[in-house]
Amino acid sequence: MNKLLRYFILFSIGLLMLIQLGCKEKYIPNKDMVNILAEVFITDAITSTSYLAQKLSRKDSIEYYEPIVDKYGYTEGEFINTINYLMDNPSEFEKLMDKVVGQLSIIETEKAQLISRKLDKKEIKEEQEDQEDNLWANKRNWKLPEDGSDERLFFKVPTQGEGLYSVTAKVIVKPEDQSVEPSMHVWFYTEAEPPDFRFTPKQEKYLKDGEERTVILRCMLTDTTMTHFMGYILDHQPRSGKWTKYAEISKISIKFTPLPDENIKPSLSTSKGNLNDLKKIKPKGKDKIKKSTSRELYNAPVDIESR
Repeated sequence: MNKLLRYFILFSIGLLMLIQLGCKEKYIPNKDMVNILAEVFITDAITSTSYLAQKLSRKDSIEYYEPIVDKYGYTEGEFINTINYLMDNPSEFEKLMDKVVGQLSIIETEKAQLISRKLDKKEIKEEQEDQEDNLWANKRNWKLPEDGSDERLFFKVPTQGEGLYSVTAKVIVKPEDQSVEPSMHVWFYTEAEPPDFRFTPKQEKYLKDGEERTVILRCMLTDTTMTHFMGYILDHQPRSGKWTKYAEISKISIKFTPLPDENIKPSLSTSKGNLNDLKKIKPKGKDKIKKSTSRELYNAPVDIESR
């Protein structure tokens, strides 16, 4: 009897211990709590913006936290119990918050790296697209005087027929630049003429103010006797003595756009009768059509875009 009573007492004590353990408040481990709080702070930052704050003001904050807590496999009650425990133990709470700040820094760094990679890919793609059909064969970015104290960035490319030839570059000429009248200077040339021959030259002078500008010179060619398109990206006037250029030139591009095909047939249908009627029409008096003395259509104006 005494032996049976002893077993009953031991069983009762074990059962009570199990009940107490079952009733004990559960807490979220520090490792998971750090990740949860980091995401909570990010959520708070998003929902506290003016637009979202107005839209979501009627919702309790815990509603935003529930998906975060649930993602890590815990309940709302366990999250609240853990917060209450940390509030009652300031030293542990402070240590945990230091880890949360560290986790937020890691998240911020990872996002910055992701954005940087996306921008790099975008720049590479734009660079590749810009390099297509680029007639400039040298390096595209120059810094003076490191790349030459009086470099003029000369180019000479064979013409490819009638069409529009354009030179584009991002230009910065610094106030300390010592060159005389720095400019972009372009023209057409034919080997049938002397070396100093320049057909339809164009020039755009640079400002020495340290500001970056996108400079574009466009020249239309209809005279197929011209053999080359040439010039200087960073030209200057003669100057005696020792002097130095201080400038940055980047994204140099020389492009050619051919004229539309003259043999393209009109979209409107014309009958022989209509053509004969058109031939009968004659200009009156002073309205006679003058023949053009040149086939050159136009020289487009210079475009300068300030950033």
